[in-house]
Amino acid sequence: MAFHRTGVYRYFVVPPKVVEGLLDADSKGSYMRVYIIDEYS
Repeated sequence: MAFHRTGVYRYFVVPPKVVEGLLDADSKGSYMRVYIIDEYS
């Protein structure tokens, strides 16, 4: 995931369903905070 202000973050072994949710999310940052950050390395 690339953000304008904070740069690029790479997460590994994220299930396809979570990735699909991210792609469909209205707010990518909010989705990342809830479902990805601190959940995946």
